Amino acid sequence: MLARFSVKKPVTITMMILIVIVIGVVSFSKLQIDLLPQMELPYVMVQTTYQGAGPEEIENMISRPLEQTLSTVENIEDIISISNEGSSLLLMQFAFNTDLDEIMLQIRERIDVIKSFLPDGTSTPLALKMDPNAIPIIQLAVSSKGDLYTTQKIAEDVISPRFERIEGTASASVSGGLEQEVEIMLKEETVKGYNLNSSYVAQILQAENLNMPGGTVKKGNNELTVRTMGEFKSVEEIRNLIIPLMKGGTVRLKDIAD
Repeated sequence: MLARFSVKKPVTITMMILIVIVIGVVSFSKLQIDLLPQMELPYVMVQTTYQGAGPEEIENMISRPLEQTLSTVENIEDIISISNEGSSLLLMQFAFNTDLDEIMLQIRERIDVIKSFLPDGTSTPLALKMDPNAIPIIQLAVSSKGDLYTTQKIAEDVISPRFERIEGTASASVSGGLEQEVEIMLKEETVKGYNLNSSYVAQILQAENLNMPGGTVKKGNNELTVRTMGEFKSVEEIRNLIIPLMKGGTVRLKDIAD
């Protein structure tokens, strides 16, 4: 019957076929293609730092308390903790179709409760949803005939800002190159002899290596900003840092470290 109708109404059949083709072409032209389609993975990361602490201290003082507190969040299926030197990372897995916005509120509420019980000097735990769209889509390598430090400065001060000005670019970051750092190696026996430990020395270093605001001072019609400049400017300043002893007295860092 369909064949008979097609033979008797060729114009109608032709028009129907053309309509289907046009709809298909228009739909295909409007079809969005994305390397990483918009999707919400049911994972949340909680990161905490505690400079100077070893993996065992991180696990006992930070990772376990956070695990116990956050394990009561709704729809959680699994929680994994990774304790490294100076940092703790918790990976939380939830059931699919879970409202992660609501989950993030619950996590932040529990973090507000537990953070006062964490050791002094611990950063506030940072909770982040795993977002595939935050993964860099383009990675470029930069080389030059100059030294590595100059190449890094060009990448940070010239190339990266130009990429950030391109329409549709969320951010551009530079990794690699040289980063100046000072390595302090404590003399184990000497430190024990003064009844000190690495965590205490690290806290002293952090407390001294700060620029602090001191308010303002008015002088006539002028208002001057007062700052306490405490950041180390040379290795010699670090070597001569005074470390208070537990039982009174002081010792310089150069006497207990290399």
